[in-house]
Amino acid sequence: FAAPATAHMSMVRPLPRKYMANSSTKPRASPDGPTEQVCQGRQPSASVETYKAGQSIDVRIDGEIFHGGGHCQFAVSYDNEKTFVVLKTVKNDCLRSSLSYSVPIPADAPPGKATFAWIWFNATGEREAYMNCADITVDGKIGGSITGPKALYANTLGGPILPEFFSD
Repeated sequence: FAAPATAHMSMVRPLPRKYMANSSTKPRASPDGPTEQVCQGRQPSASVETYKAGQSIDVRIDGEIFHGGGHCQFAVSYDNEKTFVVLKTVKNDCLRSSLSYSVPIPADAPPGKATFAWIWFNATGEREAYMNCADITVDGKIGGSITGPKALYANTLGGPILPEFFSD
């Protein structure tokens, strides 16, 4: 499938909430604006994809302005976005080395509807955080659970600010 061009970077697979061709993902917060909501304040909708526990999610990012790369987290929430558990982290060269990522779903993941999130902290430029969310269903293990680090909320009002950094 051919991904449309976007200004900043945006997750295009799995299909994020209210995805529109040629629209950029907007920062969760900016120094001169109000704090943005988790998942850009976009409400959950029908599941766009079903994955089996133990399978990987094929994530694709598109866009033109990648601000020197940065750090990315790929996370999942089963509790209406109150908490996100990180499934994969790419430090320093996210978006510089690749725009496609394979994100494993743990074999013990529980079944049900979940929110999958791509979170990006840019390396250079204004200190921003970007987040896209996709509604997915996991065909998982009854009684299963996912554990791991919680998603980092940085570069937003009230959160820590990650300094600008340059990757070699």
